[in-house]
Amino acid sequence: MNVVGWQSAVAGVGFLNASLIQGISALNSTSYSPTPWQANFNVLGGCISCCFREYGRSSLLPKVEGLVLIFTSWILCDSYPFGQHGPPGDATDVFTVFVNGGGWPTMVCRSWWIGSNN
Repeated sequence: MNVVGWQSAVAGVGFLNASLIQGISALNSTSYSPTPWQANFNVLGGCISCCFREYGRSSLLPKVEGLVLIFTSWILCDSYPFGQHGPPGDATDVFTVFVNGGGWPTMVCRSWWIGSNN
């Protein structure tokens, strides 16, 4: 079951990326008309390039994983004081208090979406 899950994930993501590449190509060139066989070649080319990257640069992978670990640890250690040493407040304020600092006409929706993007 696990192998089938990984195969379907690779195939699904590959075809999604291939379709996105075809869509961008169709948007940029009016004479381009995407066909299904081109998506198959995009997926195949992506899988082949991933295999070459994995086998050719296998010594680089542990270094990248180490950098990701260091970066994640740094973010956690850096954000810990903000959560622990900030001003105490009520936990319900997180979901019930909206600040309209931008002066938008409808406070709740726009304050929520703009605040979530910051």
